[in-house]
Amino acid sequence: MRIESARLEVDTFGETAYFLVNDKGAEVAKTVEFNDEILVDLDRFEMVVGVEVLTLHAEVPVSQLAQKFHFIPGAREALEFLVPHMRTAHQKTSISSRGNASTRAGNDFLPA
Repeated sequence: MRIESARLEVDTFGETAYFLVNDKGAEVAKTVEFNDEILVDLDRFEMVVGVEVLTLHAEVPVSQLAQKFHFIPGAREALEFLVPHMRTAHQKTSISSRGNASTRAGNDFLPA
């Protein structure tokens, strides 16, 4: 199964990134600290909604995340596809799992 609207949002000014991997309209019920550099947003069913990276120098261990948290079908693959783009994005960039990219200005890029 392919997740069509999974995306990576990178803020190079703030040096943060957000991977939205649940395109089913799930709302974040809680945020769990995976480590000092990675936070995981979960919905009310404990399924991963997104992964926030607090520094662009962080390693994103997708296999370890998948062992600890539950992803909807196709979300792990989408995350694996998007992770290599995290450090190559310029300014404020959004990249989807379909390969589309866009750039934004402003400070309201990452979800609250």
